[in-house]
Amino acid sequence: MLSLASAILALALLGACSQNATLYRQALKEYNHGDYETALKTEVKALKRQPDYAKNQELVKKAYQQAIANREAGILATVNKAEPDMWEKLISQYKDLIAVRDLVKPINPLVDKESGETWQFEQKDYETKLDQSYSGAADVHYRKGLTLAENSDDPEAQRQAAAEFAAALSFVPNYSDAAARLANAKNLSVKRVAVMAFEDKSGLQNQYGSLIDILTEGIIGKIVRDKTISEYIQIITRDQIDALLLERQFNSQRALDPVSATAVGSVLNAHEIMTGKVLQVNYVPPRTASTELRETKKMVVGQEPYTDKKGREKKRDVKGDVTCVYDRCTKTASVKVIASFSMIEVSTGKVKLQDTVSAEYSWSDIWARVITGDPRALSDLTMELVTKDEPFPPTEAEMVNLALDNLGREIVDRVRDYVK
Repeated sequence: MLSLASAILALALLGACSQNATLYRQALKEYNHGDYETALKTEVKALKRQPDYAKNQELVKKAYQQAIANREAGILATVNKAEPDMWEKLISQYKDLIAVRDLVKPINPLVDKESGETWQFEQKDYETKLDQSYSGAADVHYRKGLTLAENSDDPEAQRQAAAEFAAALSFVPNYSDAAARLANAKNLSVKRVAVMAFEDKSGLQNQYGSLIDILTEGIIGKIVRDKTISEYIQIITRDQIDALLLERQFNSQRALDPVSATAVGSVLNAHEIMTGKVLQVNYVPPRTASTELRETKKMVVGQEPYTDKKGREKKRDVKGDVTCVYDRCTKTASVKVIASFSMIEVSTGKVKLQDTVSAEYSWSDIWARVITGDPRALSDLTMELVTKDEPFPPTEAEMVNLALDNLGREIVDRVRDYVK
């Protein structure tokens, strides 16, 4: 038993030595190709298995020193270039350098197998430099934010300033007074937007009631409820618009070109104005299409007499195919609304966003009616359709309103993409 255990131990040691020799050759190849960090990882893996393997000990020392030297040289080159994003690059480089340094912690120190002497890997303090890089990056963004915030009251400039203050805080939480300045810049970056009543160019002459008010109020309501949009814009209420325009003798229902929009926007103290037109309202009345179908089922169709083995007269069920022919009816109706809208910058009269959108509301339903045959042949699903009352769509006006709601949602989606 002892000899068997010794043999097994010898084989295990031989296998370990063979594996370490393989890892050594792999690491040496990586080292000679200048891939010092990969060689270092391979050597650490080998020395975790057999810490006293001499060849691996010598190679890991050289790989570690070269890997650290290369990383330090890269950092020095970044500092010498002094590019605007220097501090952010240094953050990444110092993180990588620390990761290289920490690779050898599991095998530090090395112990010489013959002499028992130890060898310590140099573990420099890079964390201080990393902290300085974070502070440097935060300071750069903070100063950019100050410049943007102090040079212009324009909401877009304030929005950019807010982004810079937020970046500063992402590197160093509570950096200087960046949090307070961020809150102020975000407040100043909110644009005041007036949504003017859309024009009705559909030619329907109020056929569907207050078409324009439904659409305009729907857009305003959706914008106000949308947290993403309301972060960037503040809607001037319809009451405020009507009161101010009445006071200044503007017609709130008339079309606004970029020039007149600038004048109206100034009165409203707005940064931008939304104007629009309902171009078409296409209503397709209910239509019914039917398809003749049939279903067949094997079932009891009667009885027949027979004589059993004891000579007694009896009756038994007779099964056969039963068929029912029916119409499967489909009724449809739809409305499609097309509109255009613009976002006009008040200070310049420039059209910042212009688009044409369309939306539909489609309705359909099905039912069925027996033409001929035995209804017992019908499936449960078909029987539900047969017994169902003929469906009717919403009224024309209701469908138009639903289509307008969808149209308002499409317009708000475009606005969300614009302001983000």
